[in-house]
Formats: sequence, C-alpha cells, structure tokens
Amino acid sequence: VRCTFVPSLPDELSISVGETLRILSEYDDGWALCMNGRGEKGMVPLECLDRGVIPGTGGLPSPRPIANAPGDWRMSKRASSL
Repeated sequence: VRCTFVPSLPDELSISVGETLRILSEYDDGWALCMNGRGEKGMVPLECLDRGVIPGTGGLPSPRPIANAPGDWRMSKRASSL
C-alpha cells in the first residue's frame, strides 16, 4: 500500500501505508477487491496500491492494470456493492 485509504462505504477496506494486500479482483472503474493479512476483505482504489513486486517471486514485477479510470478516487461516486 502506497497511500492510506479511509473507507466511506461499508464495503470498503481501511488500508495503511506499507501494508500488504492480496488483490482478489480488479474493476474497470479503478477499484479492486482486496484482502489484508487479517483476512478482512473490501474495496480499495487501485491508485493507493504499489504493484511493483510480487512478494515471494524473487523480484518479478506484478502485472499493471490495463487501464485506470480517469480522475481522482477521492472524487469517485462509487456506490456500495452491498
């Protein structure tokens, strides 16, 4: 995680700088369903994630998103998926 994210909807996940997450699904709107080390799941903005290296792969870079949604996630009008 490269920047802190504080959830505003019940299906979002609180994340902090330096935390490691598993990306479960990516979406075209610039969000991803992630799971933290405590097993908690929720949506986070892709731009808050540093996807430079996959842990445990000897330094192989992780795949980059195909496309990021334009604009800033802080201005997103995303509705809860609950």
